[in-house]
Amino acid sequence: MLNSDRAVNFVLKRLAEMPFLADCFFEYLKIFADREKVKEGIVQFLTSPNNIHEWQEMWLLFTISKADRLDESQLKVVREIIGNDSKHWASRAAAIIVLGKLGNNKNRKWLRDLYSNENEYYIKRAIAVSMRGLPKLARTKFYTEIKKESYDTRRLVKYLKQERIETI
Repeated sequence: MLNSDRAVNFVLKRLAEMPFLADCFFEYLKIFADREKVKEGIVQFLTSPNNIHEWQEMWLLFTISKADRLDESQLKVVREIIGNDSKHWASRAAAIIVLGKLGNNKNRKWLRDLYSNENEYYIKRAIAVSMRGLPKLARTKFYTEIKKESYDTRRLVKYLKQERIETI
């Protein structure tokens, strides 16, 4: 019963009514993230006037990040969230993770190019994480450039490259 279309539909129809359950909805819907109905339902909600809670938007983006793929129209919505500076950093960071995981190298290169103009700490971190899908040579070049920024960035790059990290 819990994996029936009826239960999935019930949750998707309640997104606007129950934003306070976004994290619970994530736990449930991530199981069905590859269903076109779930991806399309979430993307439709993200572009609707009912999408007014940053916390919910972030959780819905994390939900679709669990899919194996998104089509171009769905990725377009994700890119629009990333490009909208009025969006909360948490939503933009979640969208960056989605695009880095489910987009192609052209999308990752676009994200890489956003890095130098970005001031928000967590957005920059999300971009660095999203580069894991780039070809090794391009990824290594990017990591070499950004690790000069700060001690925190060097530690992040070490982690992303799976190098040993000194702990405090």
